[in-house]
Amino acid sequence: IGMVLVERDDPQVRRAVIVGINNYAVDPRTDRTKNLDGAVNDAEAMVETLRTFHGFKAADIHLVTDQQATRSRILKELQEHLIDPAQPGDLSLFFFAGHGSYQENKKSREVDKRDETIVPADANRGVADIRDKELARLFNRVLDRKAGLVAIFDSCHSGSISRGIGDEGKLRFAVPRAAPAGGEGTADDQVAVSPEERGALFLAATQDQQPAQERFIKGQPRGRFTSALQQILNTSAPGEAVDSLFLRLRALMQAGGS
Repeated sequence: IGMVLVERDDPQVRRAVIVGINNYAVDPRTDRTKNLDGAVNDAEAMVETLRTFHGFKAADIHLVTDQQATRSRILKELQEHLIDPAQPGDLSLFFFAGHGSYQENKKSREVDKRDETIVPADANRGVADIRDKELARLFNRVLDRKAGLVAIFDSCHSGSISRGIGDEGKLRFAVPRAAPAGGEGTADDQVAVSPEERGALFLAATQDQQPAQERFIKGQPRGRFTSALQQILNTSAPGEAVDSLFLRLRALMQAGGS
């Protein structure tokens, strides 16, 4: 990986959209997914790390939490804050902590024929998830403007993945909605070249069938992944390459049993 996240003395503008959703509940009789505990803490911690250690100005970080983080608001923030103002050499960062899910798509190029999704705050009101292919198209627009892109997801993207505290398990996985008629997807679903292939950096809390854990850390519920990532980013050396950062992150999580 050639991208360097940490550079403190360059003229680039660093913009971030930070999303954390604990509050999904609408009606327990019909809710598709339950509330979480530590996602907002994760989002707020990430804001502090970016401001303190990585050269992001407060005005350039948009924090969107709980019921603010509707599908329309998240997409608007991506377009208006990370895409529209991006200039060559700038950095756009997207962080999401909340529920993840998937949707069947028979036209997907992926082996499992599924689109992974992030679940917005208004999902229990019947609003559609935001699919990975939608995100890929938006992320590619950042790259079209010759800006760098980092995307970080502390959410689950496959079934039976739990994020819980102690014995009170909380799923960071939302039951998938039924696919559209036929589950076929559409022609514009297909992204010719993925953002990763174009040099974007993606970090995710889990691989398939791994738990995205949440524990009390220093007295508050936090995601294990974001907490560990924050520790690594807070202690990274100027110019540290991402592959080095990732190895330290993985070692820290494994040392803690993840």
